[in-house]
Amino acid sequence: AQGTTAIYADRMAEAEVILAKVDLEGASFWGRLAEQTPGGNYLQSPEHQMYEQAKRNFTTAVLRKESGAVISDQEFVSAEKQYFPMPGDSAKVIEQKRQNRQTALEGMRRAAGPAYKAPKSAPTSFADLADDKLHAVDAGQLSDELLEEYVKELRRRGR
Repeated sequence: AQGTTAIYADRMAEAEVILAKVDLEGASFWGRLAEQTPGGNYLQSPEHQMYEQAKRNFTTAVLRKESGAVISDQEFVSAEKQYFPMPGDSAKVIEQKRQNRQTALEGMRRAAGPAYKAPKSAPTSFADLADDKLHAVDAGQLSDELLEEYVKELRRRGR
């Protein structure tokens, strides 16, 4: 059980690294509108796509631990409102939601006990990676500086 909880904690920590940089994407009215549009991912910035992936990674880890194998759509909606910025949220509410994520992550780390180890470090350069390798990078493993380099390389390639 502690090993599985450690995996969930890792996923949440990876997501939080990304969310620390792009969580305000969730408060973007236009980003949210594009999410509802067929083919909307083509309309999203790389940052908004990273936000969506990190949000799902964090939410799934929390809900898997809390409710088990089957997660209902309503649970996803509720967790999104609890943990992530929404259009119209005040700065205080956005900060409160960030703190909620931190509290959930710390609780998961404690529940993992000695099985929890911080995630491994990630690659240090992206310019020479083929497109398929670049898109296979786990952005949640990146430091702040590497995350910036990763986003710049995605933009340079028109992604």
